[in-house]
Amino acid sequence: GDVSDIMTVAVAPRARRAGLGARMLDELLTRSRAAGAERVILEVRADNAAALALYADAGFTTVRTRRGYYRNPGSDPVDALVLRARTQQAGAA
Repeated sequence: GDVSDIMTVAVAPRARRAGLGARMLDELLTRSRAAGAERVILEVRADNAAALALYADAGFTTVRTRRGYYRNPGSDPVDALVLRARTQQAGAA
């Protein structure tokens, strides 16, 4: 279809800060473009600063907030941010 939905991008803690997340995201965006997707969407925890920076660098912008979406026992709920990028712009940075 015209929309690609990224479900999970994860890097093991000991391998972080080496550019692996950016490389995986770039590959996902390349495959989305090749498959004909015009837009890519994903959700991210509002408190995940590293992921938010990664996605912003790749051209994603926030289109919606899901208040209190993530709930863990014993802690306050955390919002989910729905991000979107057009495939022609995503990953160009």
